Amino acid sequence: MDKLKMQTKNLANENYEKLAVLFPNAVTESTDENGNVVRAIDKDILMQEINCKVVEGREERYQFTWPDKKQAILTANAPINKTLRPCREESVNFDTTENLYIEGDNLEVLKLLQETYLGKIKMIYIDPPYNTGNDFVYEDDFAQNADDYIANSGQLDGEGNRLVANTESNGRFHTDWLNMMYPRLKIAKDLLTDDGVIFISIDDKEVKNLINIGNEIFGSVNFAGIIPYRKRTTKTDVPFGISQDFEWVLVYAKSQKFFAGVPVERKYYSSPDYPNDRWRLSDLTTQKIESQRPNSAFNLIDPKTGKEYKYNPKRLWAITKDTFPSYYDKGKIVFPDDYDFLNISIPAYRVFESEDRKKAFEKYGTTNFLKSVSTALPSDIGMNENGSKEVDSLVGNKVFSFPKPASLIKFLIQSIHDENAIIFDFFSGSATTAHAVMQLNAEDGGKRKFIMVQLPEVTNEKSEAYKAGFKNICEIGKERIRRAGNQFLVKDTRGGVQAMLLVA
Repeated sequence: MDKLKMQTKNLANENYEKLAVLFPNAVTESTDENGNVVRAIDKDILMQEINCKVVEGREERYQFTWPDKKQAILTANAPINKTLRPCREESVNFDTTENLYIEGDNLEVLKLLQETYLGKIKMIYIDPPYNTGNDFVYEDDFAQNADDYIANSGQLDGEGNRLVANTESNGRFHTDWLNMMYPRLKIAKDLLTDDGVIFISIDDKEVKNLINIGNEIFGSVNFAGIIPYRKRTTKTDVPFGISQDFEWVLVYAKSQKFFAGVPVERKYYSSPDYPNDRWRLSDLTTQKIESQRPNSAFNLIDPKTGKEYKYNPKRLWAITKDTFPSYYDKGKIVFPDDYDFLNISIPAYRVFESEDRKKAFEKYGTTNFLKSVSTALPSDIGMNENGSKEVDSLVGNKVFSFPKPASLIKFLIQSIHDENAIIFDFFSGSATTAHAVMQLNAEDGGKRKFIMVQLPEVTNEKSEAYKAGFKNICEIGKERIRRAGNQFLVKDTRGGVQAMLLVA
């Protein structure tokens, strides 16, 4: 009979874990009656999540906060009464495409997309305003009328969208930026699949606050890492500080089910004896000694030549004397004299490409065998200069400042190893993410889909973009998608690779 544990489950622990998954922002640390720091649930935050009013609380605890944080939570949870309307005349392949370009306030759009895309998006990439003192941030007071807006912000785009200049002299410099980012990330998390991930580009000024937000919304356990991205090689003259040549890509997973991997480069051989299945070589030895595996301590004899290969007492064969005939009959053992083109001195193990693909699919859901992604980006990842050239070559010279190169986004998309993924970007700018999705699909035959969201921010009348006929940023992004779609249409035979336009 099995031994009884004589102890019931700790239901408090189980309930804590459940709450931590549902509301990671409510997980905190506090002190018990003995002054010891213990894990805890922030009652005020928990109440805030399940109520519609602001709650108060003064008890000491570890927390990340700022003015209006409670209002930011309310903003994320508040319903809206709006809809998306199609714009067929500006769309390409409206009836066949599964790609979306949405013009409007991204917080409103995020809420609207919950009905259709809740838990369905595999990857989000965003490159939000960096809060340099020159950027505009969204002001999410949905109750104010147009007159109030003009009085508050001094800027109104053609659609009545809310933008305010966030200058460094503003007493709410960090507060306004945090109020903008928090509700958007909070809703974005719910759109991700259980094994989904969000990549967020940011510079030094707000990276610390962004990590704090990410840890609260996604949970620190789901913080996957920071990838340094070199944006330029030329130094800039700065009156104070250090020339900022790097930016950062923060990576947060929806849950522990996420795995980031890139295809492993392997050398496969073709041979007349296996014309339909290429193969590679693998080590036939293992780090075991004779006392551990005595049956593997034997000399291998090549049945064709009779040549003998002695075993290494410190590194035995991975097979035994009894199993060798079976492996050899199946073609799994390769001897140095079997092929003229091999440069090996001891017998090796043969792995067929079909075996690799089967194992990869069973493990990762893809036919590519993967290795973990390193924070060191590949050397061929471009910089902002490359991103500018891509936009210039498609839609005109200097119409968009500092876009990321498509190669960076392509690498991130490849790391999620899902050729059918939905890729979402709700600060889409010049639509680099859409460009990257179409290009990658054309290269590997994938069926990835994109959703782009962009506020129609007006372009400066003195800018090159305005002179080229682009009255707002959305016009740049839409034109880039059209032209990039035509560029890759020949290779991507799915049809409908471009996008339908929806307006919030």
